[in-house]
Amino acid sequence: MAQRRFLNWLILPDLSWLNRSVTWKSLIIGAALFGILVFGFITVGGVPVAADRPDGWLIRHLLHFTFKQSVATSARYFDAPKDLTAESRIRLGARQYDVVCANCHGAPAIGQSAVALSMSPRPQHLQRVVEQFTNEDLFVIVQQGVKFSAMPSWPNATRDDEVWSMVAFLRQLPKMDAKTYLAMTAFAEPPETTPARSE
Repeated sequence: MAQRRFLNWLILPDLSWLNRSVTWKSLIIGAALFGILVFGFITVGGVPVAADRPDGWLIRHLLHFTFKQSVATSARYFDAPKDLTAESRIRLGARQYDVVCANCHGAPAIGQSAVALSMSPRPQHLQRVVEQFTNEDLFVIVQQGVKFSAMPSWPNATRDDEVWSMVAFLRQLPKMDAKTYLAMTAFAEPPETTPARSE
């Protein structure tokens, strides 16, 4: 009998004491006091913002979770174009990546710069992590940038085609070797010209 009462309590515990002890007034007062304590902690400089030390475990995981959830929600409003595997798109994205992104995010057989490695949070080495994201996720990240990091938004908000070209390249990045990357990012040499002779 006692065992049955205990099981019933586990399934439907008696929380009547909670209703008697916790009122809306006490909840509001508790929330106000908590807010005052947090504000006071921030006011006296209790939250460290120095970039010379890494974020704590809680802050790091909270920011990363917030980032992934926000990106996934925004990505629902976009659809990748059907020509995402076109060579012209991939090559254009590769050249843009080489000029703007490789310094922080690395490239095949090319590491990240010392400046990037000293950042907090540290930019991810994209060749290792890009497969964690959908095409639409990557579009949102590249187009909108990421707050609380050094990741900027795309400089021209009206050029979605350029952003999709970057996504096309990023999708190929995990399986790309250094030889292919260097060939894809090399700009064509200008044709040789003969100096004009003065008359």
